[in-house]
Amino acid sequence: MVAMTAQSPKESKRHTESLIRHIQRTRKERTILISDIEHSTRFWSHHGDIQGRLMVDRHNWLLFPIIRQFKGRIVKTIGDSILAAFKDPDLALQAAIAIQQILERERQTNKNFTMKIRIGLHSGEALVEHNDVFGDVVNIASRLESRGKGGEILFSSETRKRLKNSDYTIAERGSFVPKGKSGAYDVYLCHWRRTTDLLPLVRLHTKLPLIRRQRIEVAAFAFSGLAAIWLMVQLYLRFMLSENETLALVFLDPGTFWWEYPLLVLSVLGLAGGIYYTVFILKSIPLPALRILKGFFGFLAFFLLAYGFLWLFPGAPGRYLRTPLAESDHLFMKSLVVNNPIYQSPSPDSRVLKHCQPGQLLLLANVKKIGPMVWNKVLIGPGRHGWIPRVLPPRLGIPAQRLTLTNKFYFRIRDLYALVIGLLGFVWGFFTFHVRPA
Repeated sequence: MVAMTAQSPKESKRHTESLIRHIQRTRKERTILISDIEHSTRFWSHHGDIQGRLMVDRHNWLLFPIIRQFKGRIVKTIGDSILAAFKDPDLALQAAIAIQQILERERQTNKNFTMKIRIGLHSGEALVEHNDVFGDVVNIASRLESRGKGGEILFSSETRKRLKNSDYTIAERGSFVPKGKSGAYDVYLCHWRRTTDLLPLVRLHTKLPLIRRQRIEVAAFAFSGLAAIWLMVQLYLRFMLSENETLALVFLDPGTFWWEYPLLVLSVLGLAGGIYYTVFILKSIPLPALRILKGFFGFLAFFLLAYGFLWLFPGAPGRYLRTPLAESDHLFMKSLVVNNPIYQSPSPDSRVLKHCQPGQLLLLANVKKIGPMVWNKVLIGPGRHGWIPRVLPPRLGIPAQRLTLTNKFYFRIRDLYALVIGLLGFVWGFFTFHVRPA
């Protein structure tokens, strides 16, 4: 057993003082918005859990984009309630108005949609932490929300004082003394139907809004997609496309790719930036795109399992699986050593054009034997070639050193089987993706 050592009064005091200092640093001015669906308990009771959960999900799909559009932070949801925090009270009230307006529009266009919510707003100092907001400001906002009716927006005199915009239609709604308080709070009602339509300011979309857990999941699927593409390029595409010299430079020699084709690189980076912006800034993504991303995840998983299994097959089945179905017209040279020099002409005394690294592939254009050395002519740029020795001959006290290895590319039966199984994995991933409730 581990003995628990009690803190001395002095240590306990220092610990408490440190906590107090930390809490004081989290004090920030905020306007808290709390919403709640009217008669939701009755709905769950009459329609059951599935329909009740669908109602909450529809509520979140409508409200989340509006709160974010007006620069609010969704702190948490509790059942069918939302707690959001805003730095600007005007934006908080505008978000509340836009929420009521979009629900009104839904009720008018869909006779089966009857949802009404009540909203409470209160401003003041809050303890703003990473995952939550604490303080009296939250409690007062909750009390205001509970005093309202479906379709109403109530807010306190503290919020009223902080409003800079005078375009709202506001009426006094009396006052109340919150539980545990000695002083009364004046209550105001916002007549949102008399306010300018704010919905044109809101970026409404039919895309799936992503919560944090979903964004992590999508990021994992996107990484799997990139890994699958990289694997296909490494194993197959770079060899198949290298029949064309321009594509050979792009896929076989990454250095040439970056420097000779900057527009293509910028396009790839722009695509990656667009994906990042969609997932992590807009926090939404079309459902078909999510299905495709999970399809890539399924492809990668199924392909790797099948490829590894088929590679290890022994005996006659293994020989059958290694049978070539197709081969490349060109030969490919792979560098075996670090900083392998490529010369301007087949002579070690000529100018070094560049260096290649272990594993780097280059398209073989010709072979020339000069004395004891065999030279490979390789493509290094658009219309540019260089020469690299195949083997360094032995020297005094130094054995011969192989610098390059030349091979053809073969597409074998096992590759076909692995790709087919990988495609089945893509289909599995595409059709097994399920939308998580927001």
